[in-house]
Amino acid sequence: MLRMYKHKNKTRQPLRRYVYLMERTSQRTWSSIVNGRREIKIGVSKNTKQRHRTVDLGIPGRVVILDQYKVDKASRVETELHKLFEAHNFTVKGAKAGSGSTEFFRLTNRQIRQARRILRRRQRQSVPPFWKIVFASIIITYLAHYFIQ
Repeated sequence: MLRMYKHKNKTRQPLRRYVYLMERTSQRTWSSIVNGRREIKIGVSKNTKQRHRTVDLGIPGRVVILDQYKVDKASRVETELHKLFEAHNFTVKGAKAGSGSTEFFRLTNRQIRQARRILRRRQRQSVPPFWKIVFASIIITYLAHYFIQ
């Protein structure tokens, strides 16, 4: 189900949140270093910087934000990425509850580029195309002119 929020006296709009990619840069396992894989967290948040602080405090090692993309239906996009990289999922040991330790994946640079491509595409789809905005403004101008006379 699509989450909605309601403003006073306005129509309902889909809730837009960020899908982010974070990387654990320290305390990586030897197997991930030897295999050329990076430890990436894929998650959803309204406020990525605040979420980063929570994750960085709860996960052993240092975590940095790689990217964030504001998209519609962010939970669906996140789930899609989790399913795509399901075989590379792992749980960070020694993590605190609520730190998202189960959303980490050991990914190659190629897989990270693939995730970014998917997120960029979804980000573009959530923004109305330029021609639709121009067309709507022409219609509104025409209607305003018609009703004023």
